[in-house]
Amino acid sequence: MSWRKKSSLDWLRALPGVSQDEPLASRTSFGIGGPAEFFVESGRVEAIERTIAGCAEREIPYLLLGAGTNMLIADAGVEGLVIRVVNRDHSIEGTRVRAGAGLKMMRLARIVADANLRGFEFAIGVPGTVGGAVYQNAGCWGREMNDVLVDVAGFVPGKRDAADQDQELRQRVQEPSGRLGRAPRAGRGTQGRAPGRGNRLDAARQLHRQRGRRKGEGRSSAHRARARRGEAPLQRRARDRGRARGSLEMKVAVLCGGRSAEREVSLKSGAQVQSALRELGHEVVQVDIDASTWDVLRDGGFGCVFNALHGRLGEDGTVQGMLELLGLPYTGSGVLASALCMDKARAGSVMTAAGLDVPEFDEFEVKEGVSADTVEQLIAKYGLPLVIKPVREGSTIGLTIARDADAVASGLVLASKYDRRVLAQRFQEGTEITVGVLATPDLQVLPTLEIVSDNPVYDYDAKYTAGKSHHIIPARIPEHLREEAQHDAGVAFQVLGCSGMARVDIIVDADGTPWILEVNTVPGLTALSLLPDAAKAAGITFTDLCKRLVDHAVARHQNRIGPTSR
Repeated sequence: MSWRKKSSLDWLRALPGVSQDEPLASRTSFGIGGPAEFFVESGRVEAIERTIAGCAEREIPYLLLGAGTNMLIADAGVEGLVIRVVNRDHSIEGTRVRAGAGLKMMRLARIVADANLRGFEFAIGVPGTVGGAVYQNAGCWGREMNDVLVDVAGFVPGKRDAADQDQELRQRVQEPSGRLGRAPRAGRGTQGRAPGRGNRLDAARQLHRQRGRRKGEGRSSAHRARARRGEAPLQRRARDRGRARGSLEMKVAVLCGGRSAEREVSLKSGAQVQSALRELGHEVVQVDIDASTWDVLRDGGFGCVFNALHGRLGEDGTVQGMLELLGLPYTGSGVLASALCMDKARAGSVMTAAGLDVPEFDEFEVKEGVSADTVEQLIAKYGLPLVIKPVREGSTIGLTIARDADAVASGLVLASKYDRRVLAQRFQEGTEITVGVLATPDLQVLPTLEIVSDNPVYDYDAKYTAGKSHHIIPARIPEHLREEAQHDAGVAFQVLGCSGMARVDIIVDADGTPWILEVNTVPGLTALSLLPDAAKAAGITFTDLCKRLVDHAVARHQNRIGPTSR
């Protein structure tokens, strides 16, 4: 054969870990066949690609071998080089599962099940490795790899043009199961799937998510150029399909309702979330808070809990503590950040200490009525109008903008009906805006949103009655003030220890100072709510927003350190 030059044989013998006349019968499911003339194992895609490139350059025939499932090796053995792929790395990030080509499908099915993810059960009946399953679009029991495949990373030897690479890979991974057979090749080698130069497309069996690949190292020049330009078209297409479908499905509990003054809003938020999660393919169960909630969540087999509870219990760390004890992944901030943000007085103190501008306030308990001295002292300190609100409520519930002494007294009484701890604060004139912040896990500050209310105050009625308020994105303030408000919102999110999502409410005064009013860790998710509108302006659909939050919750839980990590 023309390839059997001394230089080629010397190159083969110099490969790291290479052996000669290696028996292959024990490396296939049928247990028959002759030896490999040269044999090497590798789990690194860069090393495999370099080896294949070396074979191609020297016209050395080669065969890529995984688990050897359904592989018939001729008694004469395999000419040239057999490269056995042994990459068994795997990781789970949210509902995304990354697996190396050499990981067995049955093993991966168990790993996915142990992570409380659904939709991959069919893989328990698929023999062989991930590489072969992806390459052949393997399937059983009514499902196949193309149903769960989100993206692939690989190469096709001899195809250095990016468009040709994409076309080859796309054709292979999207063919229906059962259509990948080929006629056997005569002569020395395998039956059914022939090795050697005439079958270089076997390299595409390694279309897998290889852990550790960094910035295109070891890839062809075409792939390095594509890495600089962004994701390959095939990967974008697959990822878009995965986002729409929600990747692997699981059972999700949506907590909504509750016993706070924001119950009705929470139910509306929960309904929106449930619709989005069902669109993603998840099994969704609505869970209200009552005496049975602990048992329902403990015994329900949930892979994640989506917290859509507003106000007390849902935003103050109570539910978060319960979910930590149950060991369940949940969306949003943890115990400490939730409790801190719900307490407007303590959150204000933390933000002030961090150098953020927060309107000056006083906090005190209202137990039995309000004295005239208290009213006079507050007016003397802050002037009129004066903002009065419960320390631990949301949606402007219990809020009063007091414009005279009588209104101050009645406002204190009203606020005390929702919380004995009451906050009195200087009224801040200016443009009312809000800034959404996401951390799933990377920090993303959403565009500024200006609130224009038909009511004198952007109160509960204006927030949740259609037509009573309007959202303007971006806010009608100078660009440098928008950037400053976004910066401050991001800082507030971080110093308070928030996670997942939050909405930061701000007043920008005539002098251009952004005054932070409060941070909401479970903002409204209704059709009229602020954060979903801001996310939409940033190109994030409501469905994708919910998916990001669920994925982040699961990934955070999997990567936690200690029993109560946020």
